[in-house]
Amino acid sequence: MIEYVQTGRSLGSNIIVLSTLLDANVPISLTVGTDSPIPSLLKLFDIGDNKIKVNTVTADQLDFTLHHDQLLCDYAKFFSPYITHDKFKNQNKKPCIGIACDNNGFQSSYDSKEFPFNRYHAKSDWMQLICYLSEKYDIITFNQMQLTVEDKARLIYDYCDAVIGYEGGIMHLAHCLQVPAIVFYWPINEQGTESTEYLTDAKQIANSDVHGRCQQLHMDSKTWFVHDPKELVAMSYYQLNCKINELKQGQGNNIFLTDEIKVDFDRLLLYHKTNTNPENNGPYVGPYFTEFEKTFLKKYIVPQINENTNTTKPSL
Repeated sequence: MIEYVQTGRSLGSNIIVLSTLLDANVPISLTVGTDSPIPSLLKLFDIGDNKIKVNTVTADQLDFTLHHDQLLCDYAKFFSPYITHDKFKNQNKKPCIGIACDNNGFQSSYDSKEFPFNRYHAKSDWMQLICYLSEKYDIITFNQMQLTVEDKARLIYDYCDAVIGYEGGIMHLAHCLQVPAIVFYWPINEQGTESTEYLTDAKQIANSDVHGRCQQLHMDSKTWFVHDPKELVAMSYYQLNCKINELKQGQGNNIFLTDEIKVDFDRLLLYHKTNTNPENNGPYVGPYFTEFEKTFLKKYIVPQINENTNTTKPSL
């Protein structure tokens, strides 16, 4: 049995941790806070106590400093599939597009260049995109915190042909529901520098601290990564509809799900296929794992990849 304490509260981080823990394929004892979305996610995906038993504690009992060196960060899910359920397989045409601009209804400080604000695009760009989409679709927005996880999931799965948004929790939820997702790259990297590059080359994307990181966080074949809302507005409705249909068939553009990227499972390092001598210390691309994550992945996740796929690529 794995005993794990989840201190994070965000929807995306909890989906990532839950997906990684379940992929270990052993019973889990999971401690969470009273405001954690984990119980709602377990209910949504019909995950029983035989797989994960949850212990809920108050915030003062959930001390991050006591567990910071034993946490799975967001990139730890890289080799694991998203939690899902067979009931989420309807690929029929749906009347709406889901929109996630940010998680506070445009009230966040766009002047801030620090995470998580570096992920948000300008309100004017979003307004232009919403006006464009509304000529063909009804729009459902996911910018506020009042709806429950179950309510958001029902709206996404029952009504949305696709979800378009910033790199965040709603997009992770769309992956779990097997709904096509169009994710915008961060406009500003984690160092506070504006990202203006329109990269298309796989090697450049893999090495980018914006493009590569966003793709590593969303290992999903029904996801299409674009640079900003303006890129979608420039498309015709026919092109957008064709792209959504392609995504329903798993034809996304995550280069980490292609043979462009190779994996050294012994050292848990990734490199581009043009690196003909990876044993000679690089160059490598992320994600880079903590010692705790390396131990966890090598014990529980990597053996299953090798047994189930007999390849050096994640099975997603």
